[in-house]
Amino acid sequence: MLCLRRLVVLCLVAWSARAPALDIQRSQASFVEQEYRFELTAVIDAPVEYVEATLRDYESYKTLDARILEARVIERPTDHTATLATTLRACFGPICRSVKRVEQVEETPHALVAITDPTRSDMKLGETRMQLEAAEPGRTRINYQTRLKPDFWIPALIARRLMLETLEDATLDLIRNVERKAREEASEHNVVN
Repeated sequence: MLCLRRLVVLCLVAWSARAPALDIQRSQASFVEQEYRFELTAVIDAPVEYVEATLRDYESYKTLDARILEARVIERPTDHTATLATTLRACFGPICRSVKRVEQVEETPHALVAITDPTRSDMKLGETRMQLEAAEPGRTRINYQTRLKPDFWIPALIARRLMLETLEDATLDLIRNVERKAREEASEHNVVN
């Protein structure tokens, strides 16, 4: 029985050494000037080039964020810009709705900036900036900032707090899933952390 326990412990240690290790350095959700804002700085266990490739695979966003019902590139005006249409399920406690968003995404080396088109979205304002940088070998630092102003009513007292919690939780889940997928891709290409 003692040998079995040792084997289980060794397996758990080996598994945990390979498990993604999201290292959150800063996480702050706020409601300022009628905008929902969220800032995150985190280090993930995946090489920067695979993280960047994962984030630029827009059509696969449904696999990275459970709230996303649809994500598709509707246009590529240039080699480094994409017009992205997404539909996501937004819930604030018992209140849920589908939210449509059209964004112009600008791609630069290790960075994405997405600006929402309010004329084609359920948002008055939407701006997301993501900067990637290689951290330790095989790791990536992500600096993420988003500002949102929905074009629909959200009850102030309870739902505002729930919106901030959802924004934080959904972003952290997204980053964890990006880490997982980027690690898988790196592993398939025999890139070892």
